Amino acid sequence: MPSPVLQVHSLVKRFAGGFLKPRRTVLAGVDLDVQAGEVFGFFGQNGAGKSTTNKIVLGFMRPDSGDCRVMGKQCLDDAARAHVGYLPENPAYYEFLTGPELLAYAAALFGLPAAEGRRRARALLERVGLGREGDKRIGQYSKGMRQRVGLAQALINEPEFLILDEPFEGLDPLGRQLLKEIIGEERKRGAAVFLCSHQLLDAEGLCDRAAILNEGRVAETGTIAELKSRHPGLNLEQIFIRIVRGPVAAAS
Repeated sequence: MPSPVLQVHSLVKRFAGGFLKPRRTVLAGVDLDVQAGEVFGFFGQNGAGKSTTNKIVLGFMRPDSGDCRVMGKQCLDDAARAHVGYLPENPAYYEFLTGPELLAYAAALFGLPAAEGRRRARALLERVGLGREGDKRIGQYSKGMRQRVGLAQALINEPEFLILDEPFEGLDPLGRQLLKEIIGEERKRGAAVFLCSHQLLDAEGLCDRAAILNEGRVAETGTIAELKSRHPGLNLEQIFIRIVRGPVAAAS
């Protein structure tokens, strides 16, 4: 079996607790693996450690202990980052740029020739439904348009590993459907998709496997069918509530 695209082993991260306060443990030994050609859901309540995990995977932050690899390379290695596309939870871009200019800039950061960057930019704007409006300056974009152009920049390098952090935010029903179709296309292409979202009902039909993070640990992981078999009669959102808050809260 090929090596996983993402390998996370015994990841621990602590932060200073403030004056005379003990260090706060955010990640307490997280283990994950994501295979090529699968959509992996990574779910947890606010403060559970999802964003910290993403920052370590992206090489923005060092763990206190544990190992994190993308395509077999350490996450801090630029060679690993070259394979990653990332849509952040709150995209913030230069507002004076147009959509094509933003994507051409992102392409240049990945070392793509200018002509190829422009070609991919135009194709991706069409793909995310911004073909007619993409030439506006980003400062004139609605929240949904910003989310769409953010998805386009995450795809500019044709990544083997795609991290989508709250990708449904700001999208109307048509936008959510388009996003689901694009995620399916990326899976079919062979990319691994790491989907972090609070929209569990939208995510449920997309994910091959999922992990539910609770208090810095992976509380449960498995295929969606396996999770449902452990919690009969519940959908993914209800399973999440049961794990995080307990059976009584989930039933109420």
